[in-house]
Amino acid sequence: MTREQYDELSAPLVRVLLDMEDDILREIAAQLSRDGDISDTSKWRIRQLARAGRFDKRAAAIIAGYSEVEGGQAMDAVLTAAETEIGYLDNAVQAANAAGLSEYFSDIPAEESALGAAKAFRKQAASDLNLVNTVMQYKAGSAYVNAVNAIYRDTAEGRQGALDIMGKGAAKAVSGQMSLQEATRKTIRELAQKGIPAFVDKRGREWSPEAYVMMDMRSTLGNTARAAQNARCDEYGINLIELSAHLGARPKCAIDQGKIYSRDGTSGVTTDGAGNKIHFTPFSQTSYGQPDGILGINCGHVQYPFVPGINFQRYFPYPKEENDRRYMQFQQQRAMERGIRAAKRECMMLQEVGDTEGLQKASLRLRNQREKYRAYCKETGLKQHNDRTQVYGYDRSKSSKTVWAERKAKSGLDNGSGSGIMNMTTNANGTPVKIVKRTDLTGEPNSITQRENTKGGIDRNYYDGNGKQTKQVSNHDHGNPKNHPFGKNGEHAHDYSYDENGDVTRSEARNLTDEERMENGDIL
Repeated sequence: MTREQYDELSAPLVRVLLDMEDDILREIAAQLSRDGDISDTSKWRIRQLARAGRFDKRAAAIIAGYSEVEGGQAMDAVLTAAETEIGYLDNAVQAANAAGLSEYFSDIPAEESALGAAKAFRKQAASDLNLVNTVMQYKAGSAYVNAVNAIYRDTAEGRQGALDIMGKGAAKAVSGQMSLQEATRKTIRELAQKGIPAFVDKRGREWSPEAYVMMDMRSTLGNTARAAQNARCDEYGINLIELSAHLGARPKCAIDQGKIYSRDGTSGVTTDGAGNKIHFTPFSQTSYGQPDGILGINCGHVQYPFVPGINFQRYFPYPKEENDRRYMQFQQQRAMERGIRAAKRECMMLQEVGDTEGLQKASLRLRNQREKYRAYCKETGLKQHNDRTQVYGYDRSKSSKTVWAERKAKSGLDNGSGSGIMNMTTNANGTPVKIVKRTDLTGEPNSITQRENTKGGIDRNYYDGNGKQTKQVSNHDHGNPKNHPFGKNGEHAHDYSYDENGDVTRSEARNLTDEERMENGDIL
């Protein structure tokens, strides 16, 4: 199984953890928004700290509500990993046997092998999740108390108290006094960036729920799949394995990737399906077993059985300089994705406390981060991973309306009512989409509009940098399934092109690309 498959199996569990973290952060924001009209920040602080016990109970209830769902999804993911890996191997063996290329047989049913491999790792997954819930419950209470104290320290009254303690000579060193709202806004931003830790390692580093659970499940599912594969290979008598290879591999992985190894510790020469000789060495001599080694924590490599005389070597090592450059690009991309997630959480919490001004500023920062992310991916040729920037529970339509209102306020344009706010929504990527009553061939440059037509479906129209329509995506068949035989509901796209005279030509209906389906997943 590949890393992408592990992530897909882990995704439901990770979504639950992210929902849980978002609910805790939202609860913190809701608590902080209470008594916001009190001018005496000392009284505000006393009241907030008095609610700490109530918040602890709320956080515990939130975590308990998610824990049963977590356990079930983790167990299902582990068993599925074992069954999938054995299924791949059994299908390949059966095909080779049928073609007369091999004679591999096992008396043990595939289901029994899968259950045996998954048993130990299901217990490990359950234990790891219990630890995550315990740490998050403790850290949630600390985060609330720390937030209250941080807000108080940043207010004028709190800073004056510090001056009284330090003496008048320190007055010049203490500056930047804030209102209660400004201090709350600052603390929310810091909370959104940090989140609620789910794990603290031996070095004292705090891991977010997403980072830790994704890392833990990748390792657990990878170990499960390999244990299942190795057990089945033992039953068939298959000794050799091949490791995959990709650009951007970690330093230790880059040395070991793309080679043939033995599982029994022997060295020698084997042959591929064409009789070509290939050298193999013991797998025990690789970096396997080290956290940052091959098939270690967050490793994206895959182990494949290699049968002499049948298989062909499909992977080979990449040049070191090229691999190192790609690795650094991946690291930068991950950092940008984390920044976008933090910005979305900040918007979510500011919505909760009702800070319109703060939300407006945060929304603009989010838009800038998204634009930089898209530009970086385009420049480096990396695939955009919008799934890694999602914040479940974040009301993106509210944020996009704020961005649009800010943009229109600066340009002095509105929808004719004088409000300065367009009727807006967003697509699945969080990109603003203007809702219109009719479709035009011209529109605002680099924009998207959306119209509900008479058949009840939705059409989305895309405009280029010159304001000309270039594409239309529809989530239905316009009542004519014969001309739109695509997808589940006849969803399709039309492309628009222009000749030298500016005359437009609309293409025949076509199927949506994977990227278009992802981008418009909210209406499909």
